[in-house]
Amino acid sequence: MAQDTFYVGTLKGVGRVYQQTAIDTYSKVAFAKLYDRKTPLTAADLMNDRVVPFFDEHEIVVSRVLTDRGTEFCGRPEAHEYELYLAIENIDHTRTKARSPQTNGICERFHKTLLDEFYRVAFRKKLYRRIEELQRDLDAWLVEYKASKRLQAIPGFGVIVSTAVAATMTDPKAFKTGREFAAWIGLVPRQSSTGGKERLGSISKQHDRYLRRLLVLGALSVVRRARTRPDKYPWIVAMLGSPWRLPTRWRASPGRYWPRARPIEHRHTQAAQRLRPAHKGLGNGM
Repeated sequence: MAQDTFYVGTLKGVGRVYQQTAIDTYSKVAFAKLYDRKTPLTAADLMNDRVVPFFDEHEIVVSRVLTDRGTEFCGRPEAHEYELYLAIENIDHTRTKARSPQTNGICERFHKTLLDEFYRVAFRKKLYRRIEELQRDLDAWLVEYKASKRLQAIPGFGVIVSTAVAATMTDPKAFKTGREFAAWIGLVPRQSSTGGKERLGSISKQHDRYLRRLLVLGALSVVRRARTRPDKYPWIVAMLGSPWRLPTRWRASPGRYWPRARPIEHRHTQAAQRLRPAHKGLGNGM
């Protein structure tokens, strides 16, 4: 785990607002809670209220936490609330190097993303008078953020695709399989079946065209990447090796989507053949 404190700003009638942030460095799961002060008690409260119960529910042990050398994280172990809590939970405490905040850069990058995508947008749309109101909107944003981070682990999914999918697909449990999700966004062939005969046409243009376009572009990028890294995507190589598994457009011009790489010697031979007549003509003229 990595934990840090982020200064949010000042709310009228509340005062300064601080955010305690904790991020799992392996799964990138983030936790955030707002407070009106920056003390060791608030740092321990985040671990006790959000972090440790979450991992206990999934039967995962939090063994180590990385923080900076702020007063809310460091102090005498016998009189410091945060140090006492870590000792009770048997969690090792690792501190960053002096004058080297980049060693806890995962929290710094998350704070920058949070500032650009949530706080600056939220403060322009709404006037907050209580921390609880801001906390509710922050929790809602974190749900979408966690969903988009999980989607980014899929090959071909970047920030734009994962954010669009998380915003469009409100309840992933509504789809039992990936085929149901593909049918929901319109990635299914047009059917004109009759008399017990199934006739499948081209992909329909129904539902969300923007999301469908992003998914197709992401799939094409993975296909191009598999051409240079066949060991990383063996299932794509196996699928492209069978022409009857490809779409109709790909079967018509397979070289456009899966060009055959010519050997280097062959390319040099062709270049030499093109240059040979030019050298021969110069020799006759001289």
